[in-house]
Amino acid sequence: MAIVFLIFLSLSYPLLAEEVLKKDEPYVWEGLSLQFPENVILKGFQRQAESSLKVFPAKNDQFFLVIRRFPRELGLDTEGPWKDAGFWKETNPTSVEIQKEGRKIKIYSAEQVRNNNSLMLSVWFWAEPRFNYWIWLARKKEGSTSEDFWKTGGFFQFQSKEP
Repeated sequence: MAIVFLIFLSLSYPLLAEEVLKKDEPYVWEGLSLQFPENVILKGFQRQAESSLKVFPAKNDQFFLVIRRFPRELGLDTEGPWKDAGFWKETNPTSVEIQKEGRKIKIYSAEQVRNNNSLMLSVWFWAEPRFNYWIWLARKKEGSTSEDFWKTGGFFQFQSKEP
């Protein structure tokens, strides 16, 4: 009986796939082309209509990034639930809207101290005709990567109208 249960779990909840992405090498995921100025580890997850990708540096801990794509009918297009999940005791919160390759992206940012590290947190959100996307980014303020790279979304470009 235990074997049947384990088989059911493995089919219901796929394991994370892990991959190394080399410095400045492009990686296409769900219609986005990602590129980073250092080697990173990618962990992808797919369950029915929702998918997510976790990105973190291979050698240091300067940032952590989660990208999610989920169906529009889930209704997660207001700032409440997903913004509250990413921010805890934040300071200097800001909210801006930018245009990137013809898409309107909302960005909520705030500073935060966790484990004696000064962090900059941000949540990026945009909608496509069938899917919503959000990116949760936590990075050290004293990181080596340029501030502009993170603020303008230098880590991704759109590949198509929608995957």
